[in-house]
Amino acid sequence: MEDMCYTFGRSRPLSGGTFYHVWTIVGGGNPGHVLEGGEATAKGIIEGNVFTDVKAVVADFKGKAFFSPDANSNKQCSSALGRACEVNVLTKSGTLPPLKDTSFFGDFKGLKIAPATPASQAAVNVPKNAGAGKI
Repeated sequence: MEDMCYTFGRSRPLSGGTFYHVWTIVGGGNPGHVLEGGEATAKGIIEGNVFTDVKAVVADFKGKAFFSPDANSNKQCSSALGRACEVNVLTKSGTLPPLKDTSFFGDFKGLKIAPATPASQAAVNVPKNAGAGKI
């Protein structure tokens, strides 16, 4: 769970040989981007996040990623996570990048996967329970 509101400067890097599963980020008020990564070796699934007033969700990403664009496409996550991915929600923001690469889903085999909540629940629970002075 991460509350990334009003972030300026460097955003969360998803680069190098990073293998990631990004979920339940509530990000807002960012005039730039929330995620970045310029190396082809990065790969991951981004699901169940809320992006509000964000100019761009991702910048300079060259890796392999699945950005959980819609309920139908998200069914493909069952091979990696054992369930469908949660849809990301954008409000007054740029669009999600058209990244729906599933070629790395086999890398999740045998890993314990944390559950994700729907973005609508994250939008309420994350600001209430995460951030400065709340942990």
